[in-house]
Amino acid sequence: MSGRGPEEGLLTVSGVLSRTGRQLLEESPVVLVSGAAATSVSVPAALLLPRLPAVLVCILAFTEAVAAAGCLLHERDAGRRAGEKRFAALRRAALDGLFLSAVYAALVLIVYSVWAFQRAQGGLALLILALFQSYVAFVVAASQLYVLPLCAVRGMAAPRALVVGMKILFENPGYSAVALLQVAAGSVVLAVTLIGLPLVWPGAFAAFGLNLTANILGRYEACRT
Repeated sequence: MSGRGPEEGLLTVSGVLSRTGRQLLEESPVVLVSGAAATSVSVPAALLLPRLPAVLVCILAFTEAVAAAGCLLHERDAGRRAGEKRFAALRRAALDGLFLSAVYAALVLIVYSVWAFQRAQGGLALLILALFQSYVAFVVAASQLYVLPLCAVRGMAAPRALVVGMKILFENPGYSAVALLQVAAGSVVLAVTLIGLPLVWPGAFAAFGLNLTANILGRYEACRT
C-alpha cells in the first residue's frame, strides 16, 4: 500500500452512496436476510438481558451480520456461484466477525469500566485516561468502515485488516469523516422507521463499506503506477 494515500482522485462519498443504493436494490435478499438474522438475536437480548450483556450480544449479532452480508455481496459481485468456495468464504467471515466482536466488546467493557471508575473516584488523571480510552475505541469502531471489507475483498486475516483499516482511516481523514457522517445520517433515517434500522442497516453498512474500500484501494493502486 502506498504511503501517500492521497484523497484526490477518489470517487466522492456521494458517488459511493449512490452506487451502494443501486446495489442494495439489486441484492435486497442478502440485505434483508442478514438484517433479519441480527434482529432475531439482538431484539430478544435487548428485552431479556441486563443492559451491558445485551449490548455485548448486539455487538456480536450485528458484527456477524455485517461480515456475512459483506462476504455474500462480494462473492456475488465477483460472479461466484454458490458452492464450496462460497461456504468456505462464509466460514472465514464468521471467524473474522467473531474476532472483531471480541475486540469491540472488550473496548466497550474497558471504556465502560474506566468511566465508571472515574465517576466514582474523580481526578484529572482518570478523566484523561477515560477520554483517551474513548478516543481509541472510537478510532477502532470507525475503522470498521474498512476492516471487514478488507477481509472480504483482500482475504486479509481480521487482526491484519484491523491494523490496515486504521491506517487507511488516518491516511484519509477527511474522506473517512464524510463517510462516517453519511453512515450516521443513514442510521438516523433508518431509525425513524424503527424496523428499517435492524433489518437494513447490517447489509447497507456492509455494501457501503465494500464500495468505499474498493474505491480507496483502487486509488492506492493507481498511485503505484
